[in-house]
Amino acid sequence: MGTLFTRRRLVMLIVTAVGAAWVVLITVLIATQPSPGVASPDELRSTLATALRDGDQEALEQVLDYPTSDAEDFAGAYLDRFRNAGAQVNDVRLGPDPGAPRLATISGELAAGGRFSYTLAVQESGGQWTVTFAPPLL
Repeated sequence: MGTLFTRRRLVMLIVTAVGAAWVVLITVLIATQPSPGVASPDELRSTLATALRDGDQEALEQVLDYPTSDAEDFAGAYLDRFRNAGAQVNDVRLGPDPGAPRLATISGELAAGGRFSYTLAVQESGGQWTVTFAPPLL
């Protein structure tokens, strides 16, 4: 009976250690995940334009202010909708002050011949510039 108690205790110790290691690993992975964004407004404009023109999902994820766990799905769905509409981005402008923008205006043409233009909010946090799909409230 003494051996069984020792084995049970050993098993519980191993299970507890593995559980604790798992929690530490997940915490470290979350803490070291890079924040979205790019270093400058010019890089934001360039990356956003390239992502939309080329359908580059990773580039779009990089500049989205969106929960990291859902950014991949959102960016993919967003670009799919762009492709399905036959949208071709012609211009991405930052303003009103290009050095410290609050808005990104995306414009282009649809395959059916129409034009489109819409505005996204731009924000800077910790030196990282992103676009957000929240209304651009100034």
